Amino acid sequence: MLNFVLGMMAYYIFNKSIKIKLKFLLPVSYTILGISILLLASGKFTGHGITNFGIISFLGFMSIIFIVELNNAHIHKWLLFLGNISYSLYLSHVVIILSLEKYKESFPLIGETEGFAKVTGILMYSLILSSLMFYFVEKPSIKALRNYYNKKAA
Repeated sequence: MLNFVLGMMAYYIFNKSIKIKLKFLLPVSYTILGISILLLASGKFTGHGITNFGIISFLGFMSIIFIVELNNAHIHKWLLFLGNISYSLYLSHVVIILSLEKYKESFPLIGETEGFAKVTGILMYSLILSSLMFYFVEKPSIKALRNYYNKKAA
């Protein structure tokens, strides 16, 4: 749950900092990103939570956001797509992993594999499921709720 708090902090920090457009943010962001990559590559910070993978990921993520924003970088459509389906992906990947463990024979191509092939298969199935969830559940639900609250407000 604390990682979600970091996400909220990231939004707050970004909104406040980007309005000021501090000149030192770009070199600091590159430096922090480099340090984050080195720390993650060291293998010493693994596991869930702020004290493990979380804080380093937070710092790396914030650095990337500032680098993209301050350089006016173009964001590719597939990255926007991943951002759009990220909540559905967050919810569905566990279902795919648990289903794969329980029903290996039902998953063509990856049911009995290990290593990179298994991770690639899980990613593929998770992206498919989360895309379907996004377009057929999440978007219609958001639209319905928005219409409901707009009518109620009127």
